[in-house]
Amino acid sequence: MGTTTRLRGQPALPDVAEPAPELAERPPAGPPRVIADVVARALYLQTEPDPVFATIHLPVSVRADATGVVLCPPFGWPEMCTYRTRRTWADALARAGHPAIRIDLPGTGDSAGSPRSPDRLAAWTAAVAAAARFLRQETGCERVAGVGIGLGGMLVWLAATQGAPIDDLVLWAVPSQGRRLLREMRASAALEIDTRLEPEYAPSAPAATAADSPDAPEDHGLLEMAGRVVTQDTVDSLARIDLTKLPLSDPTRRRVLLLERDGAPGDAALLDYLNASGAEVTVMRGEGYGAMMQYARYAEIPEASIAHSISWLSDARPGSPPRSHGGAAGPSEAPVQTSESLEIRHGGVAIRETPLAIQLESGRLRGILTEPADGATADVCGVLFNAGSDRRTGPNRAWVETARRWAARGVPTVRFDQPGIGDSDGEQSSHYDEFAEYYDPRITNRTIATLNELEALGLPGRFVLVGFCAGAYWSFQGALADKRVAGAFAINLPFFFWNWWSAHVLHGWWIHRKRRSDDSWLVRCVLWSLKRASRFVPRARRVVLRPLRRAPHKLNTALKRLSDQGTEVLLLFRSGEPLYDDLVADGRIDCLLASPNVHVKHIPGSDHTFRPLPLQRYVSHELDDALTGVLESEARRPLVIR
Repeated sequence: MGTTTRLRGQPALPDVAEPAPELAERPPAGPPRVIADVVARALYLQTEPDPVFATIHLPVSVRADATGVVLCPPFGWPEMCTYRTRRTWADALARAGHPAIRIDLPGTGDSAGSPRSPDRLAAWTAAVAAAARFLRQETGCERVAGVGIGLGGMLVWLAATQGAPIDDLVLWAVPSQGRRLLREMRASAALEIDTRLEPEYAPSAPAATAADSPDAPEDHGLLEMAGRVVTQDTVDSLARIDLTKLPLSDPTRRRVLLLERDGAPGDAALLDYLNASGAEVTVMRGEGYGAMMQYARYAEIPEASIAHSISWLSDARPGSPPRSHGGAAGPSEAPVQTSESLEIRHGGVAIRETPLAIQLESGRLRGILTEPADGATADVCGVLFNAGSDRRTGPNRAWVETARRWAARGVPTVRFDQPGIGDSDGEQSSHYDEFAEYYDPRITNRTIATLNELEALGLPGRFVLVGFCAGAYWSFQGALADKRVAGAFAINLPFFFWNWWSAHVLHGWWIHRKRRSDDSWLVRCVLWSLKRASRFVPRARRVVLRPLRRAPHKLNTALKRLSDQGTEVLLLFRSGEPLYDDLVADGRIDCLLASPNVHVKHIPGSDHTFRPLPLQRYVSHELDDALTGVLESEARRPLVIR
């Protein structure tokens, strides 16, 4: 019988040392990130059927007796919320001497493939196994532990039962049965807004194509969750999983840490099985799970739980040898091939993706450059901005798909993480302490500096900026500030010009900012009263709110500037978007459309992040059409000999 230890106390995370000097640039691929004696390097694992994007975090020196760690992500909304947590976790592991690798599952994140491809469960499991093999061959670590949240924990277990060199397991909120996981996924999907294409479009919106209809054949049998899809084939595969019927080999040599959800009891069947198998089991409350699963802007790093997992890994039982052979690779393990770039085919065209890093005053920005594999490029470069605090993959992974479509058309496209988001430098807290952080005028300066660096790397000197919500604002302001911008595509632009009152008081977004103990109750009451007054007093809304939001005294001048410099502008608005409603009510839509370079389109749905699949296709179609307009416009530009 195994032993079970239930722990309560948790040590704090070790202090982060001062950043070490960065390595020299190696354009276009970025150098490893070196901070607090940790080297983080992005690469691709050449797995079948789809190569996998991975980041390996290494201590400056790796001990032979160190335990390597594979961090496997969950799926859908949890994957988006926990990205920064997993990066922080991997850095903390490496600082404690444990080399770590984190991956994007095939068909998700920056990895190759599609979630609609067949045999996703097998591909995901193979990716976890390949990551474990690569970690051992790269570091020579004696033991390997798999860390997984939700679906990620199930994949770690599956890989271990299929012979992957995974000795120990850290499972956070992992159910023993796939049916339970599917129930949670369906419940999460049911809580989302049920939006479909509207039967009537705004006058400026084109008619829907057959593929845009809610009943498109390819949508049937899909489970949609937070804009991501799971096919019926994957659903069936998950439903058949019962971890208690998939025995772990050599269980007496394994250690398992079960993290609960903020003290809620974990899966009893899984705990009973592990105890009966003879494994050494430790149970911990897993504090911080709920705070970690908030929207990325508000998600909090569960530092206490991370620290305890590291302490648990470092406290291996004396005399407990690894389940598999030590050394760089076991006798039956084929070496895992890696590369610094990813070459895939999209629409029959070979394209290449390469990790990219540029150094700005605000820190190092990290992203992905997608370009034609043959080097033949158009005269413009696409730049995709973060959707608020979401990382560079974009809403519903839209930026990954957009970058690959555009690269197949010959347009090199870059998707970056802004400071404090995803893999870029900076503290995540800066994006929820103050909402104004998204609209600081310095962001425009950062945009211009980014374009300068991209041009210095040899990319085309004309740019198409694409953004959603806050990113839409960055695109519009970047076009006003830089004549090199040939196109500014803005999805659900909140306002044309930043104004604290319009955003925090009358717009009502102040209510979404993170609550802090020093917030004044009186100030919140005043803000709430002003917000309610703006809703129920039509004159106040008309006289105060709309002018602040659209700034008509500035807008005409801005549109003339964009027209003079030949910038194509696409404004995409969903139903109920405040700025769009005000423009319609004031009759400003016709004025916008009077500018030959401005195109205003109505997204036929009310979901802000256009999660329903028909809306995703609609937005993709409009972005591609707008790019066509830019390319045709650039072809007509007179040749300038410098």
